[in-house]
Amino acid sequence: MSRYRILVVDDDEEIRRVLKLTLSTRYEVVEACDGLDALSKLEDYEPDFAIIDIMMPLMDGFQLCEAIRRHKSFKVMQVMFLSAHGSKDNIKKSYASGANLFMQKPVEPERLLRNVDFTIQHELPPLRNKKYSIEQIRQMEAEKSGAAPAPAAEPAPSRLAAAPQRPAAAPPTNPMLAPVHGRVKPRLLVVDDDEEMLTMLAMALRDDYEVTVAVDGLDAIQRIVEYEPDMLLLDIMMPRMNGYQLLQSIRRNATYKNLPIVVISAKSTQRDIDYAIRLGANEFLAKPYRIDQLLKMIEAVAGRPGFQIQPKRLSIREIEKLQ
Repeated sequence: MSRYRILVVDDDEEIRRVLKLTLSTRYEVVEACDGLDALSKLEDYEPDFAIIDIMMPLMDGFQLCEAIRRHKSFKVMQVMFLSAHGSKDNIKKSYASGANLFMQKPVEPERLLRNVDFTIQHELPPLRNKKYSIEQIRQMEAEKSGAAPAPAAEPAPSRLAAAPQRPAAAPPTNPMLAPVHGRVKPRLLVVDDDEEMLTMLAMALRDDYEVTVAVDGLDAIQRIVEYEPDMLLLDIMMPRMNGYQLLQSIRRNATYKNLPIVVISAKSTQRDIDYAIRLGANEFLAKPYRIDQLLKMIEAVAGRPGFQIQPKRLSIREIEKLQ
């Protein structure tokens, strides 16, 4: 018997633990610690319902909800905001961003569960089959973290969530890559708020790489998940979310912690360089620079052991249509 799956997004580990204990008696629960973590889990984990905090680092709950609503497979998923910031303005902003429900912290677990039960009973479509079972998800999480999967018995399903389940599908075996002239091009995501710089880099790199762009760190979070780059070229000084913040968020995420990142910035004192490397940058190139310097650096990073061109859900042509 299968159960509805709930995605809980909160940067407070203790709150996530309490919500999981409350909900897992009836539902499968998947946790995410921030917006990048949540967006990266949508495709594989396929939640039926999301509970989102508002105040989170980098990408707040409003921005995350808007990003979910732009996702073709999750634009109608039920989203509940659970936040201590329950002002009229925040409640109004929550619904404007696409939320279906709003509850204020602190909340009694029984009351939260009643609201979730009611919504799932009356608002959700019939339970859909998932690509992966919750056991397979645990295994994937363990492999990403490098730890052995922790065995855990699932609570008995309730009548609320009972539905027939087909065997979970195996991971896809036909990855979408882009062979060009007998080889596959690595995909680069260039993150910079300077439009002229983005245009210049796209033109300079497109013969040897698939190039996608993002105009700031917040835009990059969504495009990393959607476009699955093999390498990131990252500016530091950007609005909404700077390069340091994005770099730190990426390195905290199990899915992207090994993504090669080249920082390119005019903010290039030795202290800036050391800080970027400490946060997880693989290389640092100071602006202004020559294109041949950048090309050599990208080639060097791509030539290191462990660099891989990952399978893609979208081809570069499909991405170009979206941009």
